[in-house]
Amino acid sequence: MDKVTVSAQPRTADGSKAAADVRRAGQVPAVLYGKGIETVAITVCAKEMGRVIKANGVKAEVEIAIEGGATTTARIQELQRGKVTRDLLHLDFKAVAE
Repeated sequence: MDKVTVSAQPRTADGSKAAADVRRAGQVPAVLYGKGIETVAITVCAKEMGRVIKANGVKAEVEIAIEGGATTTARIQELQRGKVTRDLLHLDFKAVAE
């Protein structure tokens, strides 16, 4: 399976209102963490991640290209969906050791 590259932007604001604003803009709040890297709060495109999950499954391995930063290989560790709409609410990415 080929690794899919997902573009991400760093996220500075936190809290439920900031997360709701991100979701209204068509993005999904996420976090990237792992051994040897600093934990980073990011946002990714909701439609793009929906396509990745549909094509590769919920534990898909992706390349996260953070705007203004490095590219990291990560696996979807956890995802949260809305109870009624099933929209993506939050993603956790765990860096994969190279």
